[in-house]
Amino acid sequence: MKLLMLVAASCAFVFARAQTLDDITLDSIIPPGEQKKMGISKLTTEEREALRRYFVSRISEIFKAGFEKGQMSQVNARVASPPKKETYIGTGSEHWLKQNIDRGAMLLLEDGSLWDVDPLDKIDAMLWLPITNVRVLESTKGSPGYDYLIVNTDDGEKVHAKYRGKR
Repeated sequence: MKLLMLVAASCAFVFARAQTLDDITLDSIIPPGEQKKMGISKLTTEEREALRRYFVSRISEIFKAGFEKGQMSQVNARVASPPKKETYIGTGSEHWLKQNIDRGAMLLLEDGSLWDVDPLDKIDAMLWLPITNVRVLESTKGSPGYDYLIVNTDDGEKVHAKYRGKR
């Protein structure tokens, strides 16, 4: 818990200075001395990148929730207990996009399912239009928590997404 609070505090400063999420390095989140103490410096490049993506994804969700609601108590609650994961039963079948929300940040499909798009993939979903044909698949390759892949079957673009339930 202390590590997450340390990371959250340093991320607030780092996020404010970064132009994009890719600008945020693991060294800017966790000081190299702390990385050495925790054994992070022994990780491979791929493992370090996965850890960086996890921190960036998780902390950006926490800050977004806190700043949107204007209540830090909700941020603290999300740090203490991550949201429960819901399972989507419509994987593999064809769907279509009913609404593209906030320039690709969220997608609403015709079956009422609501999806958060991985911030690293948002640029790919920005221009998806209503009636775009999509297929939802399970995935293990996205940022932690983004366990689904939404494939635009019209043009082949793909985004990792988090299922938020039915609207």
